[in-house]
Amino acid sequence: GDDSYYSMYPYNVPIIYFLEKAYSWAKNNSQYPYNGEFIWIQMNNAFIAMAGFVSCITVKRLVKKVFPTIVVLCLYVGCVVFSPWKIIPYTDMMAIAFPIICICLYIYSLTSVRKGWKYAFFGFACLAAAIGGLVKSSVYIMVIAIVITEIILLLKDWKGLWKGFLLK
Repeated sequence: GDDSYYSMYPYNVPIIYFLEKAYSWAKNNSQYPYNGEFIWIQMNNAFIAMAGFVSCITVKRLVKKVFPTIVVLCLYVGCVVFSPWKIIPYTDMMAIAFPIICICLYIYSLTSVRKGWKYAFFGFACLAAAIGGLVKSSVYIMVIAIVITEIILLLKDWKGLWKGFLLK
């Protein structure tokens, strides 16, 4: 088909590079049983599944109960079932998991008891955003959101700083 759509926009260039590598691998691999372009749909569905899984473990970490996690899973599966994007190689769907992974890892960093894990999860959240930014540059917004949240939490911990700042 005509794949010029994907390279029409500059923010698609990194993902097109990865898709081309996957396509070349699938096309040249005699063990791959499908048309080479089908690997894009498989990658698309892998990212969609990863986003659902990470959403569930994020909810489980926040509420520490199984029932809300099952509700989230059912809602996610219900939305995915009716989504046409699981069978269309749409580049935004390939980046969907990365903001969710960032949020999950950031929540893990906030809720970790040990200081070493807090920093590790925070670093992994930023790393996930950086990798996701290679897939789709809009994922970099997650790094900005995490930094702003950290600044607000830092300022909130300084007693009276906000009150003094707002009164001046």
